[in-house]
Amino acid sequence: KQGMDQNVKTAVYRCGIGHILAVSGLHVSAAVFVLMSILKLCRVNRYISFALMEVLLIFLTAMANYPVSAVRAAVMMNFLYAASLFRRQNDTFNSLSWAVLIICVIQPYSVYDSGFILSVAGTLGIGVFAPYMTKNMPQEMFLQRFIAKTALMLCTTLCVFPFSLFYFDETSLISPVTNLFAVPLCAVSMIAGLVYAFTGGAVDILFVSKIINEAVLRLSDILSDLRFTYFAGGSKAIAGGLIICVVMAALVLAL
Repeated sequence: KQGMDQNVKTAVYRCGIGHILAVSGLHVSAAVFVLMSILKLCRVNRYISFALMEVLLIFLTAMANYPVSAVRAAVMMNFLYAASLFRRQNDTFNSLSWAVLIICVIQPYSVYDSGFILSVAGTLGIGVFAPYMTKNMPQEMFLQRFIAKTALMLCTTLCVFPFSLFYFDETSLISPVTNLFAVPLCAVSMIAGLVYAFTGGAVDILFVSKIINEAVLRLSDILSDLRFTYFAGGSKAIAGGLIICVVMAALVLAL
């Protein structure tokens, strides 16, 4: 990220996948997934695994200088794995609520932080609102699963849309589609990098990350040049955006 050109960063944000550039839930969950998978293969005790996960979470958040989005993801990850540890059920809405409460008690002014608001809105969208809206959609066939995933991304965009427009004065119109393809690719890229790091370079698969990263950035650059993929703020734009939100919600509900 440090070596990226500002135009490239703008292109990534206009495509609606700017969250991959900030240490957030996607990065934290990918790191924990790789670690816990390795520990499970090695048959490590679940209590020791949980302790090692804590060390990793502290390391990740400290290395990124404690961004509020990463702290939120770390708290929620604790609830997720602690639930199985203490034989309890995990609920995304409750975990998110606790994470918000803990962060705001420790640092009340987080409520004014754009990263915090966007992180909470995105998590609420993909973990609570989207599953509620799509839970009755059929997913037996490939096309049905694709439609359900697209609807899931539409619901997530609905939750992030107003805050994105408020903080950045422009928002992406193609984020449901780009996230559908880019997030899995970026997750693979991150996992490849983490496997390389956790094995001390013994498993050298960084070329996979290089290929994926270049492809995602090149595609973002191409799409951001198309004017219809995003729109800037303004009274008319906001009115149009709200109409789009209503249409998207109605479409998902109809599906």
